[in-house]
Amino acid sequence: MSTSAAQFSEMMAGLKRKYLVQLEERQPEITDFLRRCEQGQIHEPDRKQMRHHAHSLAGSGATYG
Repeated sequence: MSTSAAQFSEMMAGLKRKYLVQLEERQPEITDFLRRCEQGQIHEPDRKQMRHHAHSLAGSGATYG
């Protein structure tokens, strides 16, 4: 593997680790949102915010695997 390819792989590995940490940090928020959905306690701003977060996670998850 060339140096630039190795550097790229290292950079992507670091980004993936950062993504996994951020995903873990968001887990309580996602769990709370789902609990509130089940209880019928979701308001429009909450739904919009979670949709934004879910869209971001889906996009970055596709990038980092």
